[in-house]
Amino acid sequence: MANSSSSEKKVFIEYREFIQYPDAKVTDLFAKYGLDPNLPHDIVYNQSLRRYEITQRNEAAE
Repeated sequence: MANSSSSEKKVFIEYREFIQYPDAKVTDLFAKYGLDPNLPHDIVYNQSLRRYEITQRNEAAE
């Protein structure tokens, strides 16, 4: 799945845990799961599973 130019890391976080982090503390949540908030990422709420899915793309510098 990962190639030499980029790879993805996906983390699933339960709704109850995610809402405990206000916007100012989201970097703490990222750090807890080993993510870098400065890299490109998507945060999607999966309503049927009541969890957030954070996908981070680790793009290599050119």
